Amino acid sequence: MLGSEGEIATTKKLSSGTAMSVFVSEPDKIVSDRMAENRTNIEKDEDEEVSKLDDNNFTELERKLIEMVSKDPDQKSMLDQINFVREQDGLRIEIVDRENASMFAIGTSVLLPRARDLMEKVAFTIQKLPNKIVVRGHTDSHAYKRGDVRNNWLLSTERSDSTRIILESNGVKSERFLKIEGVADTAPFMANDPYDPRNRRINIILRYQSVRS
Repeated sequence: MLGSEGEIATTKKLSSGTAMSVFVSEPDKIVSDRMAENRTNIEKDEDEEVSKLDDNNFTELERKLIEMVSKDPDQKSMLDQINFVREQDGLRIEIVDRENASMFAIGTSVLLPRARDLMEKVAFTIQKLPNKIVVRGHTDSHAYKRGDVRNNWLLSTERSDSTRIILESNGVKSERFLKIEGVADTAPFMANDPYDPRNRRINIILRYQSVRS
């Protein structure tokens, strides 16, 4: 039996035959382990609640962005270039190029007008959320001309940073950005065709608040 001070109650017989209760201090390690377990359970419950809130916010974000793009005559055709993917770490907003509908001027990190307008809408839908953000750029496998000092690693990173700049300039706080990265053509959208334009894309990942790494 556990006493009020974290002690274990035992029974001891006196020489007179009378029984009495004595308390033996519970080892510090046992108390410490139990406290740690309780803290872990509390944190787990809190994380689950926060994740539910994040999921609700993500659902509303998706609805709002689709609605905004649908109502814009100049952008409605871009709806099929936007993917929402729920991942273990959070929500991935994926904006994909297609034939004759690129986000960036060829070989540069300059956002074209329609893509810039779309990024402004993305910024509007995420600016009030607390979630940390990862921006990741992808390219296709088309290489630069022989002898050119530039490469797809640099290009994909620059495009990620251009995206960050647009998001920041439209109300997304700079401290929310956790990572800006470019992965070149190492993770193609169309694995069977590394030159497919859909391999060129920008991912904006909103991390669950419970993800701490």
